[in-house]
Amino acid sequence: MRKLQHELTTQRRLVGDLIGQLREPDGTWIEHDRDRIRKERDILLSERNQLVRDRDDLQRKLNGARSNISRLAERRVTELFPDGPGRTMLS
Repeated sequence: MRKLQHELTTQRRLVGDLIGQLREPDGTWIEHDRDRIRKERDILLSERNQLVRDRDDLQRKLNGARSNISRLAERRVTELFPDGPGRTMLS
């Protein structure tokens, strides 16, 4: 399975290279630029994946904070109005 995945990755790169071959205006291939662009793409993909993980982590924290605020508000209402909202305490 691992060997198959490696072969698929190799084939995808080859297809990507063939589809995205770069040429100078005179028709010559730009091999070194292709390799540089591939490395930059890999770096950008890695950075994007890190940003997605960071965003997901921040979203979880935001959801937790919202939940905490909601519970805190409910507790304060209960403390202020032990008999329920709209009822007054008689002394």
